[in-house]
Amino acid sequence: DSLTVLELLMHIKDKIDASLTFRAFCRSAICGSCAMVVGGSSKLACKIKAVDYLEDGVLVIETLKHFEVIKDLVVEQDKGFNKLKKVTPLIPKTPPETEFLISPKEVQSYDKLTDCILCMACYSDCAALDNNPNYLGPFAFSKELRFINDSRDSFDNRIKEAVDGDVFDCIECQACILACPKGLTPQFDIKTICLFLYIDKFPLVINPF
Repeated sequence: DSLTVLELLMHIKDKIDASLTFRAFCRSAICGSCAMVVGGSSKLACKIKAVDYLEDGVLVIETLKHFEVIKDLVVEQDKGFNKLKKVTPLIPKTPPETEFLISPKEVQSYDKLTDCILCMACYSDCAALDNNPNYLGPFAFSKELRFINDSRDSFDNRIKEAVDGDVFDCIECQACILACPKGLTPQFDIKTICLFLYIDKFPLVINPF
């Protein structure tokens, strides 16, 4: 009863079918490589017990959605990573003579956003991608907000970048929040970005939702 889905898959591979292929590494919900769809929604296989997702004695395990399948439970994740590349990395301002001073309030505004492990679970469950394959994706918008809230960043077109990524196509289903194994709230991050479009300046905003 205590077997995780990943442990079950490893048992099948070791004892029943050596050809079974899946990704896994840390077994500690840190690397994000074992993300897959279990019982209809995306999760980390190392973090959940198999018995909790049995339906009539059957455990349904599928590949992440919105990705091409390579083999069995392994998908080609470049589509998601290429979306992330559309988010401009932090471009530091010219540093002061000594160092940048960052307030605790500012750190609070993006500290949680840095917990993303790029497991692609939120991307897999995103309903907006069903309608618009060009939609940037939940985790990418969370990354955008992380840079928006960083006073050291000199890139001035973050909001335009989010709009170009079709940020308004979010349907607010909150599936990305349910999928995130780290407790991040991409849908709320998206709403926060949208708020910036209705104010003249972009002051520090801690997720208000």
